Amino acid sequence: MPSRSAGQETEPLTKSEAARQLFTALFASRDRVLISEVMKEATAQGISRATMYRARKDLGVQTIMNGRNSGIWAKPAAGKDQ
Repeated sequence: MPSRSAGQETEPLTKSEAARQLFTALFASRDRVLISEVMKEATAQGISRATMYRARKDLGVQTIMNGRNSGIWAKPAAGKDQ
């Protein structure tokens, strides 16, 4: 799991911070990403579905559904904190 610096020591990120960092990394190179792709990466990093959904809401990430069981998360509109 990624870590953050606190003075000279590094502390591991909380799951919430790691979830936000994952969104930031994914949206750095594109405006939309498949929800299934995000969740696969989150699971690999030990981040729960619920934590990802809370981070999505906190960041203002938009959901675009492509039918009943698939969808896309879209980068927040400009002006929303990331």
